[in-house]
Amino acid sequence: MLSTQAWREFKLKIDVFFNLRNVGFNLVLAKLKLRISQGSNLTNQSRRITKGNARKMRDKLLEYAISLRKQAKKLEAIADALEEEARASDQSTGEKPPRSEEELIDLEALSLVSAPKGIFLYRDEYETCYIRIPNLTERLPAIAIDKKHYSFARSFPNIKKALAAKAKLEWGGDRVVITQTAKGYAIWVWEPEAQREQRPEANTSILEEARSVNSGNPPPFNPSPLQFKSLGKNSHLRLLASRSELDSEAEATLAEYLSALNRLSELAHRYLGMRVVLHYWKTSRPEAEWLDKFEILSSGKMIFRGARDATLNSWEQEQLEHWARAFINRCRRIVNDFPQRFLGQETSDGLVECLLLGRYETV
Repeated sequence: MLSTQAWREFKLKIDVFFNLRNVGFNLVLAKLKLRISQGSNLTNQSRRITKGNARKMRDKLLEYAISLRKQAKKLEAIADALEEEARASDQSTGEKPPRSEEELIDLEALSLVSAPKGIFLYRDEYETCYIRIPNLTERLPAIAIDKKHYSFARSFPNIKKALAAKAKLEWGGDRVVITQTAKGYAIWVWEPEAQREQRPEANTSILEEARSVNSGNPPPFNPSPLQFKSLGKNSHLRLLASRSELDSEAEATLAEYLSALNRLSELAHRYLGMRVVLHYWKTSRPEAEWLDKFEILSSGKMIFRGARDATLNSWEQEQLEHWARAFINRCRRIVNDFPQRFLGQETSDGLVECLLLGRYETV
């Protein structure tokens, strides 16, 4: 047996061992708690940093947008000043009025900046040609830039109006370029499916034909005729009364309406481009389940998934007419006199003229 002294020493060693073990556990727990607290602090700090970066990025984007807006307004003011100067120099024969210091600084800055992207001021930057579009019988005046073909859309007397039209077309999904001409600025729309035609005779001018299209006297256009009674060239004077005569003498079939809608697409394409035409047809479609059977192909042609020789009732005719007139109203946002360009000229089909003469509705 152990003596009393030995027993006391053994018990002391045991107590020391357990005390040391408890101290070790407490140290480990303290370190774990410290690391956990440090991790949570880092997480919160990273979140604060992320939120702070997001705020900084947002503020920088807002500042950049504001600076771009200021630059755009400044460029518009410079363009207006240049136009006023050109107009004054054409009309006056005396000395020009002296410029202010601010105008001189703006003009000097403008002279150091190259033309914006999509604007071509010199003739050697592009090539004139003719192109043909699938499902379109006529050839179109065009220009070629970097092996891409752009059909003529419209011309404007000044750059400010041309830039506004360019912005509208690009918002609709088109790729647009502007060229400077002798009488102003021309708008050209990219045609991805265009096929280039042989260069015409040397005395034929692309821009002259383009201007004739824009002036309201387009080149000959020969679509397939509608099997429908014609109202004549002066039908726009009789307005909707002629439509009632048509309804009393003949009933329109789905095929005739479909042909009329495709004719409207062809007429709009020469001024707005195919992508804009597709966008306008899709966004102006009324909410009617029956109209979902009409499908618009990428070429701009409209087809019907069903029997084409069926006779339409009054409700179906009204839905198609509402769709067509909403489409025409969208086209008038860019070409103000869109309907009048074709009335009495080449739209000898009575149904097409009735659609052009309808009461335009706001979409």
